[in-house]
Amino acid sequence: MSDNKQETQDHSQAFKDAIDLDVPQIYFNGFTNAMGIGDLISVVQRNGKPVAIINMSYTIAKTYAEALNSMIADMEAKANQEIMTTHDVVNKVFTKDKSQ
Repeated sequence: MSDNKQETQDHSQAFKDAIDLDVPQIYFNGFTNAMGIGDLISVVQRNGKPVAIINMSYTIAKTYAEALNSMIADMEAKANQEIMTTHDVVNKVFTKDKSQ
């Protein structure tokens, strides 16, 4: 079995296990990050209110960031559409154009 097929099966099993074990599901639309001596900390927020604190090692944080970046890049390439970041939205939608 190829590594890619095995990885897909491993991911599918992880999602199935999480659902079967009734693991809490968290939706967030904001976050703030901090760095400790040995790990990174994210406070995830929904509508400006904290909903969870996530601690992760630097290694997991970097691997997680790479995985998310890869998923987003794949979706953008397939859709031929770049997703705006919250910074982009603020700059393009909420920042007053000084030339007007």
